[in-house]
Amino acid sequence: MKRFMISCIIASSSIAMVCAQSSLPQLKEGTNVSIPLNKKDTKGLDIFIKSMTYRDSTDRSCQADIILEFTSRNVKIHFGQYSDPLGSWHEDYMFNMFNINDILKKNEKIVKKVSIWLRQGIYRDSILTMGGKALMYIPPYNSEEFIQKEAARKKAVELANKARLDSMNNAISHDNKKIYERREKLLTPEYLANWVGASFFTKENIEKDCDVYPMAYSGGKVFYDFPQCPVTMEFADQPQVCIYVSFRLFGEDGYRFRTQLLNFGYKLKSKSNALVSENNFEHLTNGKVSIYRYALMNGGYSVCKITEGHAFMFEFYRSKY
Repeated sequence: MKRFMISCIIASSSIAMVCAQSSLPQLKEGTNVSIPLNKKDTKGLDIFIKSMTYRDSTDRSCQADIILEFTSRNVKIHFGQYSDPLGSWHEDYMFNMFNINDILKKNEKIVKKVSIWLRQGIYRDSILTMGGKALMYIPPYNSEEFIQKEAARKKAVELANKARLDSMNNAISHDNKKIYERREKLLTPEYLANWVGASFFTKENIEKDCDVYPMAYSGGKVFYDFPQCPVTMEFADQPQVCIYVSFRLFGEDGYRFRTQLLNFGYKLKSKSNALVSENNFEHLTNGKVSIYRYALMNGGYSVCKITEGHAFMFEFYRSKY
């Protein structure tokens, strides 16, 4: 009998909640609610949802950032807590899902930005109230879009990992002495000076001759995994000529390569101290930036920019001057 009564109470509460929700406008961008503040409705408050954006989504909740416009009609309105001239504290027009402490003057407007959490299940707030009065219905958080995006992200990671493994397996299976020689020669001052920017130094030729494949793309740059180190390249649109090459070397490898540059004929043009970012801007360290040039036979220069921090970053490109 007791269980039956509890079930009836829960069922009655659910029915009452559904009825209340069905009579209320939904909390969403563009919703406008007019609240009378006296019996004749000569005084009141209008609330307009100017925008509603979402962030920090999970499979169970997300945060909604809401911009609300409040307009008073023939009345001065105190939101939240305030003190009167005698020092007594009062609470008027309190919202159940966010706090606003301000004064809205008679026949004026104010705009406020607030944030609320949208959740799934029974432990969520489903109705926005002000001073106990129901204003808008908040639908359950729909996680389907997040689930689809998360599945797509995981799929992209899997494909990237597979591409990397495929690239490594293909390199192992096809590696031979000639390919090794091409890869090693590519990252030497002589070849970088004469090849970067040359018409034959194209994306197709590089990948075919060195048996390498793109590992990732970002901001117009293509990333390759060479045996010596990861290499970043940038290509012109059409034809896809390589116009920029960069890579990082550590310790003795960096000093050795800089010595090779000088021995080949690169001349120092400028040097300056700089604040160098490491590990995707997670760390900053004092370092140096040096610009070296090598005069080309057909005119112009091969430029090598060296950034020294915890590692040596070498960047190669061509310049007329």
